[in-house]
Amino acid sequence: QALPSTTMENLIKFHSQLMDKCRIESFYFGNLNKERAAEINRLITDRFGNNDPLESLKKDRVREIIIDPGESLLLQVEHSVHPNHCVEIYYQTGMQSVESNCLLQLLCQIIGQKCFDQLRTKKQLGYVVSACMRRSNSVQGFRVLVQSAKDPATVEDAINEFISNMHPFLEN
Repeated sequence: QALPSTTMENLIKFHSQLMDKCRIESFYFGNLNKERAAEINRLITDRFGNNDPLESLKKDRVREIIIDPGESLLLQVEHSVHPNHCVEIYYQTGMQSVESNCLLQLLCQIIGQKCFDQLRTKKQLGYVVSACMRRSNSVQGFRVLVQSAKDPATVEDAINEFISNMHPFLEN
């Protein structure tokens, strides 16, 4: 549908707009000196054009949200093409440390296969089912993820039931 209206002029305009928003960051190491690194960088920026530094406010900053105990967040997005849903329940455990890394990895190892067996094999909620750790920007947590064609509320209830049933198992 879009292909017939695509012209060389539109493509050149799009390319120009795209390249105006691109910035190049370089890191050189190994068998070269400062002058050679600057020369390589000049070759790249000459080829790709605009490499003006962005002001610090314009740069996208990677951030994490602190989720207060007992709080939950819901992001629901409709997709007109794909009928599947993805439900991810994430239990944020806080900043990474050696002790919390080990405990979280152990939890994932203990629960991972049981989660797959219960939610995918027995309840047949979807093809993609996993229970694993999630780490980002030094913050970590435990997540259960299910991709399914079933109603997200049904999937969420099944995940919550599974987690609740794991409490006595883990305490023993």
